[in-house]
Amino acid sequence: MTVDVVVVTYQSADHVGRCVECARACPQVGRVIVVDNASTDGSAAAAAQAGADLVIEGSTNVGFARGVNRGLKESTADHVLLLNPDTLLSADALDTLARALQADPEAVMAGPMLRSPDGGMLAGGRRFSTVANRLLWHLPLPVRPAWSSPEYLRPPAPPGPGGGITVDYLWGAALLCRRWFLDEIGGLDERFFLYSEDEDLGRQARGLGRRCLLVPSAVVNHVGGASTSDAALAQARVEASTALLLEKWDGPRAAALFRTAIGPALAMRAALLSVTGRRDGAALAWRTAYALLRRRVTLPTP
Repeated sequence: MTVDVVVVTYQSADHVGRCVECARACPQVGRVIVVDNASTDGSAAAAAQAGADLVIEGSTNVGFARGVNRGLKESTADHVLLLNPDTLLSADALDTLARALQADPEAVMAGPMLRSPDGGMLAGGRRFSTVANRLLWHLPLPVRPAWSSPEYLRPPAPPGPGGGITVDYLWGAALLCRRWFLDEIGGLDERFFLYSEDEDLGRQARGLGRRCLLVPSAVVNHVGGASTSDAALAQARVEASTALLLEKWDGPRAAALFRTAIGPALAMRAALLSVTGRRDGAALAWRTAYALLRRRVTLPTP
């Protein structure tokens, strides 16, 4: 299998060079295509110096989905790996993802486990969002039913023949896709500026009767949040994108309910965390609610 790698950068100079070097060292990789969203920190130059085959420099920040689509137009391989600039890919991880995808002809995407700098492991797959699980997820419940969280609280399914586990959707930090699938759906939905475009891909795959595979034996190192210094603003953007996702897939009533309730849910989270002495988490929840209230992030509609 030959794989083209598409990396979208924004203010990623501290990480993208090493990301490109690791991808370029994988024998399965054909071209490494970097799309830079008007960074001012030298991200494009760092990517070129590290060995990217093509660096597309944008004049404005067009967001992740549109950046990916720009890169897809320049790729020719039958498989494409969407890769965040703060990840470090290995040949073993890519080979494991490829073997899992090849073993399941009904699967159109495969994603790895993500290892944080402190050694923690995060499963790169989740359940589809609902109004209930996205709101209740913010509350530190003493007992959490499975339906109240977008995270898998128990294994979703047994591994398939290639070691992949079927999940609703995969995180876009490192996502191996069949090219025909991306072509068939017209690429990523460019209404998603940042966040939720990966869940949208999973929903599109489900709509075509296809599967997404989480491959636990594939591990990719991931810094996380490297392009966002304001954690509250980043979380507010997550909530804004969730509203757009719910609008698209569950209808305007679901989105309206979410938009109305997300502020109170964050305020309740902040209050509960304050009572239990978790002041850092409480402060983040308050700042996120404030960012939404002051419309630092606009809650979009399709």
